[in-house]
Amino acid sequence: MNMKNKVLATALFAALGGMTLTAQANPWVDLTLEGVVTKSTCTMTANNGNKQVKVGVLKNTAFTAAGTLTGTPVNLDIKLDSCGAAETGDLIIDGNTNTTHPTVFVGNAADTVGFVIQDATGAAMRDRTATSDTTGIVVPAAGSKTYQFKVGMASTIHPVPNGSKPTAPVKIIYYVQ
Repeated sequence: MNMKNKVLATALFAALGGMTLTAQANPWVDLTLEGVVTKSTCTMTANNGNKQVKVGVLKNTAFTAAGTLTGTPVNLDIKLDSCGAAETGDLIIDGNTNTTHPTVFVGNAADTVGFVIQDATGAAMRDRTATSDTTGIVVPAAGSKTYQFKVGMASTIHPVPNGSKPTAPVKIIYYVQ
């Protein structure tokens, strides 16, 4: 190998080595650990086993006030069955809500369009809080109970910007003490 090739090879390895030496490592990760402890033996099925609740398409001009359900809500059926014994518990929703509008479930707290989940009386659900209608739900032993929520879109600001495609992951929990 001639001197010119040695110099070029050395320069190349030095450049590559310098790039790996300057790479930044992230030595930590942020996690949130969550859980629920319940003595329920029931099996829960939501939305007939479909993991997505499609609430439709709305024009941004349909939203007339922040924090209110807009459009026609869709049904979200929760079925509890196969309980080992009669149980009495609370249905609660666990998910992210907007910081200004705690009844609007969103993908992250800063989102401007999300979803309102109403109990059978029309009361809006809040994160990890049962309403008077979702408290004390009795499921008979070896029987079943179906509870129906209503779900619709809501904005957290007005007017609503065009082009939103909101999603909001939630957990529905039958909590038996």
